[in-house]
Amino acid sequence: MWIIIYIPRISLLKGDTFIEFIKAIVFTLFGKSIFYAGSWYLTASIFGIVVVDFLRQKGLWKFSNILSLIILFLCCANSTYFQWLNKFDFGFSQGNLSTSIIVGILWVTLGWDIVCLQSKLSQVGNLKYVIFAILLTIVEHEIVCLFSKNATYPRLADIYFTLPISVTIIFIYMINHARMIEKSKVMFLRDLSTLMYFVQWGALSFVESHCPVKYFFPLNLLITFGISILILKLSRKVTVLKLLY
Repeated sequence: MWIIIYIPRISLLKGDTFIEFIKAIVFTLFGKSIFYAGSWYLTASIFGIVVVDFLRQKGLWKFSNILSLIILFLCCANSTYFQWLNKFDFGFSQGNLSTSIIVGILWVTLGWDIVCLQSKLSQVGNLKYVIFAILLTIVEHEIVCLFSKNATYPRLADIYFTLPISVTIIFIYMINHARMIEKSKVMFLRDLSTLMYFVQWGALSFVESHCPVKYFFPLNLLITFGISILILKLSRKVTVLKLLY
C-alpha cells in the first residue's frame, strides 16, 4: 500500500525518459529507493528475507554474517562517516546506501542471529545493558558530530557501527520482558506510532528551516512525539481528528 501511495514520486511519472526510469530502478539497488525513502524498509525487508533465507538453506550462514559486516561498513562510509572519508577523495558522493534494498540483508541477518542465539544472549537482556546500548550509540553520534566539518551533524546519517550491538541488546531485553498488556494500551501505541510516522514529515521541514543541523534528530523526535501526543489527546474530544489516522 505504501508503494502505491508513493507511485507519484516515481521518476517515470515526473517526465523522465524510460531510460532514466530504468537507471532509477538500478540505482535502487545501491542508493535511494525508487519508491521514495519513506518506504525503503518495505523493499529492503522483502529483499533481505529472500536473500538471507536462500543463504540459510544453502548452509552459508557465516557468509551471510560476513556480507552483513561488509554492508554495515559500506553504509556507514557512505553516510554517517562520509565527511571523514571524503577527505581521501575516493571519488564517490554521499548517498543513501543505508536505506537501499541491500541493507535488508544486514537487518534480517541480525534478526535471525538474535533468534538463534537468544538463550546465549539472554543475560544481556536487562535494564543495565539497555542503558549501556543507548549510551554506546549516543557516544558514537557525539564523536561524529565532534569531528565532522564545522562540528555539524551530517544530514544523511541513518546508521552507526554500534547500532547492531544496541539493537540486539534492546531486542533481547524486550524478549526477556515480554508480557500481556491491556487492549487500550496496545491501541494507544498503535495510534501513536501511526501519527509519529505522518507528523515527522512536517516536523522535518520545520527543523531543517529553523534549527541547528547538529540537533536535527533529537529536536525532530521531540517535536514529532509532542505533536502526536497532542493530537491523541485532542482526538478524544474532536472525533474527526481520529478519522485522519
